[in-house]
Amino acid sequence: MSLGQIISDFKPPKPKFTENNVPDLSGKSIDKVYLITGATGGVGWELAKLLFKKNGRVYILGRSRASAQGKIDAVKKPNSEHVPKGDLVFLYADLSDLSTIKPAVAEFMEMETTLHSVWYNAGVMNPPRGLPSGSVRTIWVGSDSHSFFSPKPDGINWSDISYEKEHASSMVKYGQSKAGCSILALENAARLAKDKIISVVRNKVTNVEDNAYLNKSVNPGHLKSDLNRHARTGASKYLSFLLYPPYYGAITELAAGFSPKVSFANNGAYLIPWGRIGKLNSSVGQGWAERGSGTRLWDVLEKEVETFL
Repeated sequence: MSLGQIISDFKPPKPKFTENNVPDLSGKSIDKVYLITGATGGVGWELAKLLFKKNGRVYILGRSRASAQGKIDAVKKPNSEHVPKGDLVFLYADLSDLSTIKPAVAEFMEMETTLHSVWYNAGVMNPPRGLPSGSVRTIWVGSDSHSFFSPKPDGINWSDISYEKEHASSMVKYGQSKAGCSILALENAARLAKDKIISVVRNKVTNVEDNAYLNKSVNPGHLKSDLNRHARTGASKYLSFLLYPPYYGAITELAAGFSPKVSFANNGAYLIPWGRIGKLNSSVGQGWAERGSGTRLWDVLEKEVETFL
């Protein structure tokens, strides 16, 4: 990650891709269906509103049905300017309780047969297969904290991944979680290669045809969102002037989901504010490409969730 990219993460140029570049999402033969985890507030909620206003059918995964439903009802209330033809639907899942994930997936599959894009603002959910070429994107929401705070060299503290024995600051743990998002985005694309998925890793491209999935990791930017709700007094408050409204984070995620600049040619790319193609931390990228961190992390997580599947 270059110094120029670090600086531009804090002071990005004006976004070139916004909701104005997104076409009407109401399908003629099939509804355009989207799912966002962690979408009852902050960037996820801003993105959900943008997709809904473009007539998309949007599923919001969250913990509080009452809180989410109040927001949904307020947004869906008709007004004289625009009455969207899309929908906002709440799905209950508490990602701190993995036993709630399978019921949420089952509930979704009872209502839908397709899923066009999913944004991983929190947690993991596999999209269905068998959709038309290029119709699905999976977006893993990361952060430049993967570069600044995650353990060296791979971004993962392999000796004590949950920090049950070793002490680490909350920012180190957060940085590791965001390194994990980028690693899983790369690994997910590689594991789906047998289903004709393009993987882009350090300019090494597997060229195939009839691809259905695109995998991206996204740094949504430095934002004034609920993510900062536990920040204590000190640097966090003094640096607040560098933060942007959640809308801009939603714009970055929107670009990941719809921008034509995101293509099979750069599958697995790392997007930076506001929707530009950036570079993943070289050490984290090398860990995946040369040291097998993707397989290693995947196996750890598979073991963690196997009792809930």
